[in-house]
Amino acid sequence: MRRSLTDIRFLLNAFPTTWQTELSLQREGQRVPNLTHPAVPIGGEDLATVLSLVGEQRRFEGFEPRDHVTVAESLDLVDFEAAAEVRTEN
Repeated sequence: MRRSLTDIRFLLNAFPTTWQTELSLQREGQRVPNLTHPAVPIGGEDLATVLSLVGEQRRFEGFEPRDHVTVAESLDLVDFEAAAEVRTEN
């Protein structure tokens, strides 16, 4: 029994823990540049080009479509103002 516990302790100490591995991978990943394709124009959305359209653009009759933020706020599902407050403790 004593020998098996020693073996287990050795194995646990021989390999880095999960969080150490994740931290190491995160650091290495942050060193990799996030490059775009060379054909992508440099600049804002006004320089973007549409490569293709599939189907027809949906037309809404009788109402103006709203984005998810507007819908969620109108239904009191979220409170972005409260969420945006930054609290500091003294």
